[in-house]
Amino acid sequence: MEKHIIVLEDDPFLKEFYNLVFRKLAAKITILEDGDKFYNILQTESVSLVLMDINLRNTYFMSRKVDGIFLSKLVKNDPKLNFIPIVLVTAYTLNKTNSNMFFESKANDYFVKPITDINLFLTKIKSLMEESWIKTVS
Repeated sequence: MEKHIIVLEDDPFLKEFYNLVFRKLAAKITILEDGDKFYNILQTESVSLVLMDINLRNTYFMSRKVDGIFLSKLVKNDPKLNFIPIVLVTAYTLNKTNSNMFFESKANDYFVKPITDINLFLTKIKSLMEESWIKTVS
């Protein structure tokens, strides 16, 4: 089964970056900003992993402006979708003040931008997708 990664990102440079990086995984990649479309894909297709920015300037869900924290919680609170690994990407280093935000999101992992170690990034992504695949098979 082909791996499918959904990326929620609004920065054109990062969209291209993810396209290039995920080619190495031989996975299908869907990059979008639309929260409604994102949630629809999750409900209708097999998704191996979600990677999303925390700050999404142009993302709406049900006509409401949302961010990556909201969308991550939405997925993780849905019993039909909560097995899908979510990786948040942020420009903020997590500290005592904002680590609660990550905890509340229920995401599986996070990366701080800029992503400088591509090999570490891909290793974590592969590992999370493998864990997800094992959970869906068992």
